[in-house]
Amino acid sequence: THSPSTTQQSNVKFTVSSVSSTLSSLPNVEQVGVGILFKNGTAVFVLNSTGSVNIVSASILMYNTTFTVNMSSITPYQLTAGLYKVTINFGSSIAQYIEPGYSYPIALALSDGTTIFVDVNAQ
Repeated sequence: THSPSTTQQSNVKFTVSSVSSTLSSLPNVEQVGVGILFKNGTAVFVLNSTGSVNIVSASILMYNTTFTVNMSSITPYQLTAGLYKVTINFGSSIAQYIEPGYSYPIALALSDGTTIFVDVNAQ
């Protein structure tokens, strides 16, 4: 005969394992190396993806101003499993803020609801 606490523990274990399997089914997207931010406002970096996901938008913070672009400025924005050289055109509006030698984080909003950060060094 199982005591109530034993049954409760097995329910908790089941819940935890089902949450883990849901999380592991999301694609994992990570930056490889460090990217480059060019003076014209174009950022280039490499991503490794373990599954299918879209980059919905990209945001860069410069001097307390966030510049955001949507997928029309991101090439490619559709990822499947593999390595991708991604180019984002933030436009010339950020050119005045770019300081060569500085590193800038870019937030990438993905279609699975997650946000990842990549680093680019200004040229």
